[in-house]
This record gives sequence, C-alpha cells and structure tokens, in this order.
Amino acid sequence: MSRQGQHVVPNTKGGWSVRKTGAARATKSFDTKSEAIDYARNLARKQAGEFYVHSKDGTIRDRATYGRDPLPPRDNAKDLRQ
Repeated sequence: MSRQGQHVVPNTKGGWSVRKTGAARATKSFDTKSEAIDYARNLARKQAGEFYVHSKDGTIRDRATYGRDPLPPRDNAKDLRQ
C-alpha cells in the first residue's frame, strides 16, 4: 500500500493550496503559506504519510515522513569508526 502524501503548492490566485498526491483539485486553499503548511502537516501526521512543501517555482523545498518510514536512513556510524 502506498503512503498518502500532502503537498503545499502555490495556487493561481496568489495563495497556497494543500493537495493530496495525485489529485487534480486542492483539498483546501489558504491565503498564507504558513496556514497551508500547518494544515497539511496535521493531515500527514493523522494519515501517517508524507508531507511536501513546494516553492513558487514548483520545486520541493521541504519534506517529512510521519509514521513508520519504509526506507529509513542508513546508519553510517560503523563507517566513521574505521
């Protein structure tokens, strides 16, 4: 089963929208980016999913995984002891 993702993206009216991964329409729109980030982060936490924040140009500037991460970062502590 794939994880649900919540994306904070700029909208055409100058505000910010929260969109589920793969959705064509926004879940909810906001006037400020910080309001959209708070809403999307809470949704991602409730769904134990992914959270993405996009810049005005569409690039991803921040992301987080909530719940159990299927691909956790490797522990490189062994490599440092050599």
